[in-house]
This record gives sequence, structure tokens and C-alpha cells, in this order.
Amino acid sequence: MEIKMLKSLTASLLICFNVLDTFFTLKYIKYGPLEEGNPILQSLVYNYPCLFAFLKVFGVTAFTLFLWMNNHKITKKCLTILSIFYICLMFLWGYVIFNI
Repeated sequence: MEIKMLKSLTASLLICFNVLDTFFTLKYIKYGPLEEGNPILQSLVYNYPCLFAFLKVFGVTAFTLFLWMNNHKITKKCLTILSIFYICLMFLWGYVIFNI
């Protein structure tokens, strides 16, 4: 039971952090002083911000739900690694926001 609760919490955090990352990306890259380094995403962010937001949120949410529904041991590790990545990303966004 504890493992399932941990998986649910990790998946929920991952989806929430992804939504925050999408918001900050649009706010500070499209409408702010920062630039996107990836040329494909740069075109998508500047020309089609709604499509960018939809694809980013939908893609990560679908992948997270796929991992959450699996019962393999690798699933827990993948969700944990992705959550750690997004926690680091949120710290970086905090650094950017407070230093602009």
C-alpha cells in the first residue's frame, strides 16, 4: 500500500511541476527576457504557444500515467528520477525568477 501511495504522490508532483514548468517557460521565454536554446521548441514557443503548452502538458501527463499504471519496479525508479529532475528544474526556475 505504501508503494502505491508513493507512486501516486510522485506522479502527482511530476504533473504539477510540469504544468508549472510550462507556465514559466511561456512567461519568461515567450513574454520575458529569456531565450529558448532548442531551435525546434523556440519556433513552437514563439509562433504557437498554445500548441506548445498542450503538447508539453499532454505528453508528460500521458507518459506519467502510463508509468503510474505499470506495476514494474522500474516504474517507481523512473517516476522518482523524473521527479528529482523536475525538483531541480523548479529550483532553477526559482533562481531565474528571483534574479531577473
